Amino acid sequence: ECSEKESGTVHQFLMQSPPEVVKDCLQISPGCKFNCFFCAANALTGRSRPKKKIEDMIALVKRVSVVKRPVVFIDNNIYEDPEYAKELFRALIPLKQTWGSNASIDIAQDDETVRLLKESRCVQLMIGYEIDSDSPSLKHEGKFTLAKDYLRLTKRLQKVGVGIQAQFIFGFPGDSWSTLLRLWKFCLKLGPRYTIVSFLTPLPGSRYFEDSVRRGRIINLNWRAYDITRQVIEHESLPRSWIMQNCFTLFVLLIFFTTSFAGRLALVFFCVLELVYFRVAT
Repeated sequence: ECSEKESGTVHQFLMQSPPEVVKDCLQISPGCKFNCFFCAANALTGRSRPKKKIEDMIALVKRVSVVKRPVVFIDNNIYEDPEYAKELFRALIPLKQTWGSNASIDIAQDDETVRLLKESRCVQLMIGYEIDSDSPSLKHEGKFTLAKDYLRLTKRLQKVGVGIQAQFIFGFPGDSWSTLLRLWKFCLKLGPRYTIVSFLTPLPGSRYFEDSVRRGRIINLNWRAYDITRQVIEHESLPRSWIMQNCFTLFVLLIFFTTSFAGRLALVFFCVLELVYFRVAT
């Protein structure tokens, strides 16, 4: 944990650092207000997480804005404290600086917050949906209770010009190969700018890791394998196979190229290049 004095020392260091350094250090507070069973964020940061002063954050944004647009807040969840977030968004409005960050989907529940996102020029949010709206994991508490409203809340953000980088996780207890098909269909409805799918990984510090160790389900303790793209745990419906070990990345790319704006744009660009190359070759 960082004391107020230490935080002040860090702020002064950043204020004297080149903007190229500061742009990667725009963080209000580490951690997240949710304590999802698969996430290790709060284990790393602790439950006591003081926030930077609004005026200090604005000073840092002004330094960064000369070299990077949009500026990016690297918080796990910029909406951890709704009242603080709204105060920050109001302070950003006069800067006319585009920005992005990570947030939980409940940021779209409040009318004032959505309005402030637009007025403060938020252009992109990375949102961890993790599951689709029909997932069996709806039974878990926390932000999963909002899963039935994912589409409605996302459309509210998109309507005011906020692009969505959607993060999903495959491999929850109860998931099967049909889950990928259901997830693909859901992403088509969601229409994000980017779609990212990772494999559920028991990260040390998470409750999922502790439960997996206790039940003896971890099959790979090599830390190099914990890259959220490989299966390192015995799964009741997803046995380790050649397909799982070698083709999961292909499924991830398929979802990216077919469901996201960036993926479709990249696919069109690739096709145009192939067409030009074919014409030149012939």
